[in-house]
Amino acid sequence: MIELSANMKNSVTRTITIVDKPDHCPLCNKGIDPILSYSFLDEKYPNRLQIIFRCPREDCRRLFIGIYFKDYPLKLGDKYQLRELTPTNIELIKFSNEIKETSKSFCDIYNQAYNAEMEGLLDICGAGYRKALEFLVKDYSISKHPESKSDIEKSFLSKCIETYIDDKRIKDCAEMAAWLGNDESHYLKRWIDKDLNDLKILIKLSEKWIESNVLTEKYKEDMKGQDTT
Repeated sequence: MIELSANMKNSVTRTITIVDKPDHCPLCNKGIDPILSYSFLDEKYPNRLQIIFRCPREDCRRLFIGIYFKDYPLKLGDKYQLRELTPTNIELIKFSNEIKETSKSFCDIYNQAYNAEMEGLLDICGAGYRKALEFLVKDYSISKHPESKSDIEKSFLSKCIETYIDDKRIKDCAEMAAWLGNDESHYLKRWIDKDLNDLKILIKLSEKWIESNVLTEKYKEDMKGQDTT
């Protein structure tokens, strides 16, 4: 429990108690003991407390706000409990060099969808993941069949998978991911027992099989003709 003076209008202060402080910075995503800089309690909304914190880490030192509420019934008496931190800086998903070289657009779009998911925009992030999958599959297909670049760019995702993906592991995972991705964009769901997490798993599997193939081809090219046995 921490007791502090909350600022109100006209330089009035009120002594209040908070149950907890943030244990991490939402901007650098590091564990911290934050510095309390300022607190404000609006008399119109006495159950809502705002506290400005500062990250103590030398490479961050940014300000963020902790939103506190006093719940009813008063389980905590006259105490305020942390509910939310704002703003937040969502840590991006990291991809291997092989995937970034194959499809930088996939990495960018996937992280945009991930940001939407982290912001709670669950009705739109699935369509973003579906778009990321399409870029990954098409960019990989173009790398394997550069002579068909124009046809690949114009083809439907399902047709691209069927025609230009040779590895069965990639083909199977990408095909199933496309089915679930379509569900995220359509009015009615076909795969009612599958959800966003299943879509992300299948995209991740597609990504990993593509990464494996790209890495294998790199080693084959690098070691070609160097067999000394």
